[in-house]
Amino acid sequence: MTLHLHEIGITVDALLRALLALHPRRRLSILDSCGARGASARFLIAGFDPFETIEAHGTSLRIEEHLAGRVQTIEGDALALLDERLKQYSIARNKAAQALDGGACIATFSYDLARGLERLRLKPRARSATDEPDAVFAFYDALLIHDYERGVTRIASLAGAQRVEETYRAIATEIEKHESEAIPASLPASTEAVSNMTRDEYLAAIRAIKERIAAGDIYQANLTQQFSCKLPKQTGPERVYLRLRRDHPASFAAFIRRREDAVISASPERFLRVCREGSERVVEAWPIKGTRRRGISEDEDRALRAELLRSEKDRAENVMIVDLLRNDLGRVCLYGSVSVRELCAIEEHPTLFHLV
Repeated sequence: MTLHLHEIGITVDALLRALLALHPRRRLSILDSCGARGASARFLIAGFDPFETIEAHGTSLRIEEHLAGRVQTIEGDALALLDERLKQYSIARNKAAQALDGGACIATFSYDLARGLERLRLKPRARSATDEPDAVFAFYDALLIHDYERGVTRIASLAGAQRVEETYRAIATEIEKHESEAIPASLPASTEAVSNMTRDEYLAAIRAIKERIAAGDIYQANLTQQFSCKLPKQTGPERVYLRLRRDHPASFAAFIRRREDAVISASPERFLRVCREGSERVVEAWPIKGTRRRGISEDEDRALRAELLRSEKDRAENVMIVDLLRNDLGRVCLYGSVSVRELCAIEEHPTLFHLV
């Protein structure tokens, strides 16, 4: 299978303007390093018009084959189906594809998917009509890839030269329609955010966690709140993404359109990376625990960095998350092969310091 490439002369701002103007039905997905870091995360990768999408709600799987215009619903295991599809769509990686792939599966997984993966002693969670899917997979056979380091944008596809041309025409059409527009990075006045629990409910949950820790049932719990707010008129997910990208450029930002909603990320944290070293696969995790804002001067930066390094509380959290990940990786890695190469290292971002 031949990798087809086409370089286009376009700035990243013009590319984003064109991509975000695409109709929601085209299921745009953007993975964006925002130019925030070096060679380890230097690309913007985007796909639209997936040839297949899979949406999982429990054991119900909705499979849409977009080229055939066919939708079917089956019962099954989402991750098993993903394994099957990845084998079905995999190709032999030639030398060109090692540098730049021409296809991808871009996926989202809900936090509650863990209920099906782990033997968790949790109360059954009632589903509502507005619940997000447990997992969504979108399979793309053409990608737009912007290299921040070289300032080059390419279209890459393993589906043939015609697919490259179709992708180019779609982008060129949007560029022509929106070339004179500025990226609307500003947002209207903020609206009130509402939590899914009251202060009393939150404090009661903390007391319950402390009791479980004292009883020896657990040694860590991730207690979270969900905040909701109504977006002001004329404020869609595209503008939220652009605002975050402008004010908090992050190495692992994302904009992913799903069938009924959009997912936006502005994360500096690499969760996992799997790569090959010789004949072996190596898994790396880069957890973050411990954060300080950036200062307004070099002196304040130095003081905040030193404060973070001295913090017993932040160091304890960092050591705890590293220990948890050592345990998790140990379940799938060769015995004795898990090591900690870095602990409580300071990582600088445009607006924050993190312990990594």
